Amino acid sequence: TDKNARALEDGDRLVFTTTRRLEANEGLTIAVKMQKGSIDPPSVSQERAWWFYDHLPAILAIAGFVIAALYYSRMWLKVGRDPARGVIVPRWDAPDGISPALVNYIDNRGFSGQGWTALSAAALNLAVEGYVVLKDFKNALEITRTDKPKPPSLPTGEAAVLAAVQRNGGKLAIDKDNGPAVQKAGAEFRTAMEKEHRNRYYHANTAYVAGGIAISALFLLAIFVAGLVDGATVALVLLPVVASVIISLFALAIGRLFNKRGSLFTRIGALIAAAFLTFFAVAGALSVSAVVISMALSAHQIPLLIGVGGIVLVNMLFFHLMGAPTPIGAKMMDGIDGLRQYLTLAEKERMNMAGAPDMSPQHFEKLLPYAVALGVERPWSDTFDRWLLAAAAGAAAYQPAWYSGNSFAAGSFGDRMGGFAGSMASTMSSSLPPPPSSSSSGFSSGGGFSGGGGGGGGGGGW
Repeated sequence: TDKNARALEDGDRLVFTTTRRLEANEGLTIAVKMQKGSIDPPSVSQERAWWFYDHLPAILAIAGFVIAALYYSRMWLKVGRDPARGVIVPRWDAPDGISPALVNYIDNRGFSGQGWTALSAAALNLAVEGYVVLKDFKNALEITRTDKPKPPSLPTGEAAVLAAVQRNGGKLAIDKDNGPAVQKAGAEFRTAMEKEHRNRYYHANTAYVAGGIAISALFLLAIFVAGLVDGATVALVLLPVVASVIISLFALAIGRLFNKRGSLFTRIGALIAAAFLTFFAVAGALSVSAVVISMALSAHQIPLLIGVGGIVLVNMLFFHLMGAPTPIGAKMMDGIDGLRQYLTLAEKERMNMAGAPDMSPQHFEKLLPYAVALGVERPWSDTFDRWLLAAAAGAAAYQPAWYSGNSFAAGSFGDRMGGFAGSMASTMSSSLPPPPSSSSSGFSSGGGFSGGGGGGGGGGGW
């Protein structure tokens, strides 16, 4: 209420000066009364420019979302649509007689389980055909060459496995002590498979996805630059992007947990871990969503949030949709789905199929590598188990000539052989040498195959 200040008119300026210093918690208030019209109102063009500047991050976000969506939609219509699939009919052989390893490669649109499942199916098929013998040592495996001559033509993957066995003196041990040799065998198997089959059955269309990511990144960068003066704007750009990366990594971790094959306790542990991961992921996602929405409301930036969220969503969506089978790949997938149906059918349904072969040790062994390749070795082995129980005493004492390990009693074959066949991939993977420490120079993937899946696996698709 005091007036310890003076005012001075200096041309077109007013200067106010306190007559004493301001102490703590004291302030100076200046009130200036001006007549209407003293300040010229902004022009229409200035108002439009200011509005555009104030809403530039949101405009860029909405524009980026629309342009990215139009780009992806156009490219998907051009290269990403799957060919029409045929009618799936149960069948008891692989389409065109392709190998189990190739069945796994086509069915997973790349290598599943870092390629070890496909390699296991190839090794198992070599054993069934009599070229190798598999010795089961619980936590280790040994592939031993037999005297049977190598045929003039052998499927690519199986030829690579057989060459690795012969290179190691006719006996390839799958254990930690022999990790480098297993790693080399796996790399040669994968290289041989991809060299022959890449882009024949499936196009990942990676270049088109990269184009969409580049467009989205340019708009996100422009939004970030336009909103540097506003911390809330920057946060609304970064949080959805970071959250999408975390969600993608979480989805990958869950997929790996459920793809693991092993003992009952291993699968139970994977299920419990997945439950915990799901709980924390959902809680984290809800928390991040609440924070982002709250920030958007307080900063009046809901359009910005919608635009950035749309950019992230359209990229995640078309990352999985852009890849497409080739016409021959779609035909093969139809046949593979039919084979999977046959391997998992109930015995009564299988017996009602016209022309279906009768169950026998030879029929079971012939399709076991394909069951491993498709991840259905358990139901196929259980079916054979039930047949053994109903068979004559001689059949009940069945022991495969290509396998050396635990003997099988009637009623337990499905559990033991199915478990052995399904665990071959994890045995191979666990035998690899550990990756170099972080202090080592260069980069390492841990000695395995790069991932497969919708994007076509490592190495740029197949």
